[in-house]
Amino acid sequence: MKICTNCGYEVETDARFCKHCGTMSTAFSDLSNEEAPTLNLPQSAPTQQDASRPTEHLNQGQTAAPGLPTGPAYVPPDEAYKSPQTDFSPPPNFPPTEPSGYPPPPNFSAGYPQAPTYPSAVDSQPPFAPPNYYQPAPGYMQPVTPPPPVLPISRTISLGDWLSGGWRVYKENWFLMSLATLLVGVVGIGTLGILIGPMLMGLYRMAFRTMKGERPEINDLFNWEGRFLQAFLAFLIYAAIYGGLSGIGKGNALSAILKFAVMPLMTMIFGLALPMILDRKADIAAAINDIGKKIFTKDTLMWWIVGLVFGLIASSGIVGCGLGLVVTVPWIISALAVAYSSLFGLDDPNRTMN
Repeated sequence: MKICTNCGYEVETDARFCKHCGTMSTAFSDLSNEEAPTLNLPQSAPTQQDASRPTEHLNQGQTAAPGLPTGPAYVPPDEAYKSPQTDFSPPPNFPPTEPSGYPPPPNFSAGYPQAPTYPSAVDSQPPFAPPNYYQPAPGYMQPVTPPPPVLPISRTISLGDWLSGGWRVYKENWFLMSLATLLVGVVGIGTLGILIGPMLMGLYRMAFRTMKGERPEINDLFNWEGRFLQAFLAFLIYAAIYGGLSGIGKGNALSAILKFAVMPLMTMIFGLALPMILDRKADIAAAINDIGKKIFTKDTLMWWIVGLVFGLIASSGIVGCGLGLVVTVPWIISALAVAYSSLFGLDDPNRTMN
């Protein structure tokens, strides 16, 4: 190795120039033959000694130097706290409390008052002040509207509604109902009255199907569902009572008075017993007992009037050689079906007697 005499950088033996300063190899010195020259560094500036400072003595037990005296602490102006960007202090009304001055609760027995208005939280605070966090809930102190009352099912006497409802039922299938009534008369007389009761029960079935929105058929006259005997006994009892009243004092005023007093009630009992036998599958004794409890009450006179009106309308069909019966009889049968539905409920699993 050789050393450059200009900069003192070591170079290879066969190098022609110094890689550090570029001096030619003629200026190199051989380290193996001579000592490397000493490079003189520039003299640095004289070191300036620190100025002497008074020694601060620590008290016994003190581990840190005492603090230097300082001026008064910095207190930011009040405007800094009024800015919403720098105010992190809790609002003056925190935790929130319900504002005072609310009106007393309204007296609901005197009617439903208007909802009271409350002062705005923003208007009651100075500018740039935090808002009042208490907010009344929506609908606060507003009365709740009571639901409409549930009206009970009407089970009272309504002659006009029964007649108008029966006419609508009959008019829905008037031709079929009139034809069925004609068959009841022809077949009943031909069987000496044996089939009149069961076939009249078939007329009730046709009326019930019309009330349910179904299409009645002629075959309903003979669809008795095993209630033939009960329907026959019902008509037999009615015919026996009518014949007995007609035989008492035949041809005198006593017979007429008895029939006028008793037959309207018998018309209602028999007229409601047949649909009960059909709808509830009851026997004749239970049907008469239930209907008797309904009729023989303080409203007996009203039931008598209803029976009288129904009987007069049905018998008025005799005018015109009896052809009017094919209109008046199915009308009254339909009216009795409507009356039974309003009094006892048609196909009602929770039937109760009032």
